[in-house]
Amino acid sequence: MDSTILSYPDRGAGGSAKWRGNHSPRLSEDLFLWLKPSLVFDPMCGSGTTGDVAKRMGIACWQSDLHSGFNILKDDFPGMADLIFCHDPYHDIIRYSGNVWGSAPHPDDLSRCPDYDTFIQRMDVAHYHAYQALRPGGHLVVLVGDVKRKGALYPLQRDYRWYGEPVQMLIKLQHNVWSNGRMYNGMSDPRIMHEYVIVTRKPRQFTSAWMVTVRRSERLSVDQREVAGQTWQGIVWTALVECGNRASLQEIYDHIKDHARVRRAQANGTDWQAIVRRVVQETCTNVGRGMWALPTYQRA
Repeated sequence: MDSTILSYPDRGAGGSAKWRGNHSPRLSEDLFLWLKPSLVFDPMCGSGTTGDVAKRMGIACWQSDLHSGFNILKDDFPGMADLIFCHDPYHDIIRYSGNVWGSAPHPDDLSRCPDYDTFIQRMDVAHYHAYQALRPGGHLVVLVGDVKRKGALYPLQRDYRWYGEPVQMLIKLQHNVWSNGRMYNGMSDPRIMHEYVIVTRKPRQFTSAWMVTVRRSERLSVDQREVAGQTWQGIVWTALVECGNRASLQEIYDHIKDHARVRRAQANGTDWQAIVRRVVQETCTNVGRGMWALPTYQRA
């Protein structure tokens, strides 16, 4: 593995290409050659790709998953491994229990979580349990893709918690994916044709074994009226959006009078209304007597 960009047009031998969501055996081969594990666990084994590759390479491997009887949310791992490979469901893109396997949905099937937030919370639990089963110095590898639905992007790899020391983020190109032949009515966004391989490590030495490094992103709704660093132009334009893109100067004043930057200007004796007037006159579009809208631009 000599690059952070991975591409496997030739799938390689191992597992079953017919199993929905299976990964290329060549990815497992490259990971094993790079990280050199003596014992590998795969708790989301699907058709058994990881185990097939490990056996061929002479590496001890335990693999299972929900359809084989192992529940990563509740069950204990059978020891500690040097490398644990998790190929997660991509939310509910492929629903496994009652579809790919079994006659009915399983209550702990991660691909059947009722909503996205629940899915992320349960995947964090799954990854934490996997991290606990690593030997010091062992690696947790998570293969994951993003989800795009109704124009909204759900970046799983960003929303997950990362346990341990970050080692590498690899980009894996996708080939021969099942969705390539599907038609999406009205779809104008680029298709997602890559996945991420997240590699983290349990430290070899600890200040305290009770402490674990956790990296996570936060999704926040921020009221910009409390952001004193918002520019005057941004303040005026946001007020116009709030007014339905048509407002008088007085209406703009009324909408921003409690803004943190306005309050600071008042405390400093600055004529903030004069600043607003200048921004309106220099950047906005006059759409009638005393009425203003967002700037418009003519195509060249």
